[in-house]
Amino acid sequence: MSETFDTAKQLKRIIAEGRISEESIIKTTGISENDLSLLLNEENPHSGRFFEESARISMLTAQLTHGIEIQDDERVAGIINGLVGEFQFSLENIALLTGIGVQEIQDFLDAPESTPSNRKYELASRVSYLNMVVANARPS
Repeated sequence: MSETFDTAKQLKRIIAEGRISEESIIKTTGISENDLSLLLNEENPHSGRFFEESARISMLTAQLTHGIEIQDDERVAGIINGLVGEFQFSLENIALLTGIGVQEIQDFLDAPESTPSNRKYELASRVSYLNMVVANARPS
């Protein structure tokens, strides 16, 4: 049986370890300083807005604590698959936007270990940028 994820405990831990600051959390999530303090002290004012903020912070905390453990090749493939599956980009769209050939992208997805490190770096940095562009364009 897996252990329940304790957002407040994990968030306090990564703040204490210097992995992220309270200021970064506030800027990243839009939570108020007061609400972050309530969350860190495991208090809940039971408002709908606070629930939405705490859900975003839970996701951020989980991604910063467990998501970082994902292997790089798997992470890049996940970004590409997310662009295709969630945002309806084709591999051709991604190829044209990144300047990396469709076949090279497909080869990476099929067998990342056969892709040279310098091409992996180019692919990773370019699809990460594309992913950020898409995220920035989404309604908030």
